[in-house]
Amino acid sequence: MKKLLPVFLLVFAASAAFANFDSDFRNNLGGKTSHDIKQYAGDLGLLIGMSDFHDGRAASFPGFDVGISANIVKPDNAIDDAADNDYKWAPVVYANAQLPILGLNVAARGTSFDGLSSLGGGVRWSLVGSSILPLFPDITASFFYDRMGSDYFNANHFSASISASVKVLMLEPYAGYGYDYTDLKVKDTGTNFDGNSYSKDGSRFTLGLNVSPIPFFYFYGAYVFAGDSSGMQAGLGARF
Repeated sequence: MKKLLPVFLLVFAASAAFANFDSDFRNNLGGKTSHDIKQYAGDLGLLIGMSDFHDGRAASFPGFDVGISANIVKPDNAIDDAADNDYKWAPVVYANAQLPILGLNVAARGTSFDGLSSLGGGVRWSLVGSSILPLFPDITASFFYDRMGSDYFNANHFSASISASVKVLMLEPYAGYGYDYTDLKVKDTGTNFDGNSYSKDGSRFTLGLNVSPIPFFYFYGAYVFAGDSSGMQAGLGARF
């Protein structure tokens, strides 16, 4: 596990060479339409929303689940196209803990990276646990709110997801569906868009794999599909 940490640090460092969220947004608004900004908002929501889950389980009381992920989106909007952004990246730190009631988890997540800041929280609820039968899937629903911002926009992001996973020895494949709604308000760009809000919603589908090579620690990777946009996620964390 210690050998993996430098790899992730290098990924995050290398990502600084890619999209700068605030300047790329401001510098490439020329000639764009409200539709283009809506599409941009949708890709921004996908970037954060893919952090809703990394398996189908909620933390067990009184335990915690903490980690960091690299979220990568291949955007489909004219603003990023004009900025030659083939990919957008952000590291996201997350943590959740179970309350002693009905399998309910409280969760927090956030990032401050390359002109983008985001802070969010939510709840995760274990609908079905694997303790029912051997190899029976864990199924968890989650709901999140995130407040995002940069020098030239602020955004509210709401998401709802459901995920399922089955743990077999150290492997845990998982799949899930999510819904993202992002409302973005433009500010301080010196364009006619200033003060206006633009919203976009959409679905995402995730397939991934968790691997737990040693007790308490895990790492994972996933592919995320959201219509014309897509994404990838890689992360590592600990349950204790």
